[in-house]
Amino acid sequence: GVRGDRHTWTGQSTLAPRFSARWDATPRTQLRAAIGTYAQAQALHDLAVVDGDSLFARAERSLQRIVGVEHAVAGWTLRAEAFERRLREPRERWLSTDGDLDPFPEGQLDRLRFAPDSGRVRGAEFLASYDRGGRVRATAWYAHMNGTAWTSFGETPRPFEERHSGAIDLAARQASGWTWALAWSFHSGWPNVPASFRVDTLAPGQFAIERNAPTPTFTERLDAYQRVDIRVSRRFTLRRGTLSVFAEVFNLFDRANHSGWSYDAFLNAGRLTVQRTPESFIGRLPTAGFRWEF
Repeated sequence: GVRGDRHTWTGQSTLAPRFSARWDATPRTQLRAAIGTYAQAQALHDLAVVDGDSLFARAERSLQRIVGVEHAVAGWTLRAEAFERRLREPRERWLSTDGDLDPFPEGQLDRLRFAPDSGRVRGAEFLASYDRGGRVRATAWYAHMNGTAWTSFGETPRPFEERHSGAIDLAARQASGWTWALAWSFHSGWPNVPASFRVDTLAPGQFAIERNAPTPTFTERLDAYQRVDIRVSRRFTLRRGTLSVFAEVFNLFDRANHSGWSYDAFLNAGRLTVQRTPESFIGRLPTAGFRWEF
């Protein structure tokens, strides 16, 4: 097929031809392959006005290829896929290289305009899911990928590249109507741009410590991320409508997942000293709620 789009806010038109095929090798085994081009226009709300952008970018274009095999056995569905995505005209993005959560990131010194000339993502994914319509469901998947970008500074990993990632989801429904769900997820640490500082001499005996502007070269990685979530829920039938209740705990074991760095630069005995402290994502977070439909 072919998809055509007209983006009135940029005056651009795009055509994206695509082809896919499936072969049922056996009643339980399927082989799939697909190739196609995709055009992703910049959404109206994605314009980085606070960073000074006033013009919308042209549509980001990519060529995507995928091959895979799927097999069903004893209530399990097993799938393996290999994929590649080549980016042409990738859109420029603003990033906060320190990774900490800030309500006004555009005003911080770690702000970086990431403007790659091209990019590529390739890898493989493996998935196993179990669902026989009974009380127990399970899903597990693992992906290995490599994301690369090419900029005027050379080759670098793509932001938020997860070299290894995966998850396990388990759900069980009791005869009483309660449903319990447990989920574990992980991924490799994201690429990171370390900060650098310099000392400027203002006058004899007077110095100022300045932070160098970050460059789009990701030379470090944060620590790996993982967490466990748990949820219990039930649906009640009332005289008038239905009532759904739930309780869940995000990051059950309160793991301190590395989100970035905070820096402190100072002069110590006339020498520039830089100390950095790890920042973390949100820890354990319990929530509960209900929904009444009538």
